[in-house]
Amino acid sequence: MNKRMFSELSLETKRAKLFSVIKQKAGEFFTDEEIKDIIKKLDLSKQFTVKVVNDPFEFNSLAKEYYVHDEHSWAGESKFTSNVDVLFAEDDFKSGMVDSYVFYRNGNEETSSREERDAEFNVDARYVIAVYEHDYDGYDGKNLHTYTNKLVIYIPKEVLINEVISEFIAD
Repeated sequence: MNKRMFSELSLETKRAKLFSVIKQKAGEFFTDEEIKDIIKKLDLSKQFTVKVVNDPFEFNSLAKEYYVHDEHSWAGESKFTSNVDVLFAEDDFKSGMVDSYVFYRNGNEETSSREERDAEFNVDARYVIAVYEHDYDGYDGKNLHTYTNKLVIYIPKEVLINEVISEFIAD
């Protein structure tokens, strides 16, 4: 659905559509009440892509707040930032962080710094996070801003395996 069509939807319709998508992608792992509570915490003026993840390494990468800034002495700059909001956590959660800066003078790297910290979470617990990304391209006189919002649902592999086993036994 494009942004214009999405913006014209009523708040109730946005809630219902998002509930339906979450229910379809991960409904067997969350109660209806849990899904409703997750949706209540979101800013529904923003459109979200829903992504279900069961790999802890992939979730760790998505659960980091990024501030990445590349700057060139005469060509411009690019920046990528992301913020993470926890919407559901079965256990303690702390987002990770990537802070990176590189300055190039005439194409040669002159200054750089990088700090990175993994997210802290229990790989055996369920989590739902909202990731708000902003990508800025200011190279060669461009002034391009791209905003992306993701709803990331982490379901541990063990939970997935247990669900399949219990369905198999029930059949």
